[in-house]
Amino acid sequence: MHDSLNPLSHHVRCLAGLSQIVETYEVFFIDAWGVLLDGARAHPGAIDCLQHLRRAGKRVVIVTNAARRESVVAQELHTVGIEATLYHSVVSSGELTWAALARRSDAWHARLGTRCYYLGPARSRGLLDGTDLSAAERLDAADFILVTGPVGHNEPDVDAYQALLVHAAALRLPMVCANPDLAAIRAGVRGISAGAIAAAYRDHHDGDVYFHGKPHAAIYARAREHAGAANARIVAIGDGFNTDMLGASRAGLPCVFVAGGIHGVDLDAPDSAARLKALYAEHGCRIDAALQRFSW
Repeated sequence: MHDSLNPLSHHVRCLAGLSQIVETYEVFFIDAWGVLLDGARAHPGAIDCLQHLRRAGKRVVIVTNAARRESVVAQELHTVGIEATLYHSVVSSGELTWAALARRSDAWHARLGTRCYYLGPARSRGLLDGTDLSAAERLDAADFILVTGPVGHNEPDVDAYQALLVHAAALRLPMVCANPDLAAIRAGVRGISAGAIAAAYRDHHDGDVYFHGKPHAAIYARAREHAGAANARIVAIGDGFNTDMLGASRAGLPCVFVAGGIHGVDLDAPDSAARLKALYAEHGCRIDAALQRFSW
C-alpha cells in the first residue's frame, strides 16, 4: 500500500506516534470523527493513545463538529469505549448551535424567527429541545432551516436535496448549519455531511448560511476556555484540511494532521504528492506535524 505520509515529508515533520511531541504541549485539542472513531467504533490505537496522554498528565479537549450537544457526544464516545476519564471535556459545534438558537444573543440569530424546518437525522434533532422553536413540517411554513446532516446514511452527494434547496432559496430562508464538515466516514464508508448541503445552498443558490464549528473562531474560543490556563501550550489534532487544519491555523495553534482520516483515500495514491499540494493551495493552511493515524 502506498504510504500516504511520504509526500508529507517534504513539508512537515512526520511522526511515528504522538509520544514524539507529548512533552512539547500541555493541552491537546483532538478531533473525534476521523481521528478517534469512525462513528461505529474507535480507531485502533486511539484509546491506548488517550490513556498515555492521561498518564502523562495532559489535558485533552475533544473538539468536534458533531451536530449534537456535548453531553450526547460524550455518550456516543462512551458507546465505542472512549470513557470520560480519558479526556477533560467535549466541545461540539452542536452545543454552539443550540446556544445560539436558545439565547439569540447576536443579531443574525435574533432575526430568525421560531419556526424551524429541520433537515437531518433523528439523532441530532435534540438541538431543538430546550429552545422556543417549533418544528415546521413544510418549507413554506418555516422561518429558517436547521441542517445537521443528510437524512440517510452515507449519501454520496447533495443531489437528493437540490429541489429542497431551490424551494428554500425561492422563499429566501436563512440556514443554520450545525456541522461544517463536507464529508464523513461512517463505518468505513464515505458520505456527505451537513456542510456539503449548506455549502451547496450558499454557493449555488445564494443562500444565507451561518456555520457553527470548525474552522470558525467561536469553537476554538470555547475550547480555550477548557484549556485550563490562558497561556497553556496547545496543539490541535485533526484530519480535515477545510476544518481542523484551517481552523487551527486561523486560531494560531500548531496542528498535527492525521493523514489516514477523511483525506486518506486521496493521499493513498501514486499522485499523492500532487494531491497534498492541491490541498495546501486550496485551503492556505499549514501543518506542523503529521501522523498516519492517532497512535502513541
